[in-house]
Amino acid sequence: MFDAIYIANYFVNLGILKDAPVTHMKLQKMLYFANGLHLALTDNPLLKEEVEAWQYGPVVSSVYQRFKEWGSRPITSPQPSGNIEPDKQTLDVLGAVWDITKDIDPIKLANWTHLENSPWYTAFKKAGCTTNCNAPIDNELTKKYFTETFGVHAGAETMS
Repeated sequence: MFDAIYIANYFVNLGILKDAPVTHMKLQKMLYFANGLHLALTDNPLLKEEVEAWQYGPVVSSVYQRFKEWGSRPITSPQPSGNIEPDKQTLDVLGAVWDITKDIDPIKLANWTHLENSPWYTAFKKAGCTTNCNAPIDNELTKKYFTETFGVHAGAETMS
């Protein structure tokens, strides 16, 4: 498992490198997708921190705090974090998330996370939320959802 800021910086740096900087909203959705795919492929969460159900979708609170100053502007510099080398499977997951989400508008990504019976939807409704309540999104539910939605499972070499 990794500190969420490290994974966030991976996407921020990739966006800068590819001349396609991400916004804070998009970054939060990318973290959610990365954690979900990693859970589906490895049976283990990618992130040390919980993903929470906020009003506008899944959020990692620690990353929110570190990047909130960017508002809706593209993020053009990472936040300080340690240097950790992810394994090949983790890099493959991060690469797949980048490829899947890079050209999708953050609002569309948020709408996808809000689909009925999604992990965000389930956590938000179960907690009785109408605005931000920071309800934790269950990793087992996330794993099941991503396994079924993307057709991936633990032990798979790549996404099908």
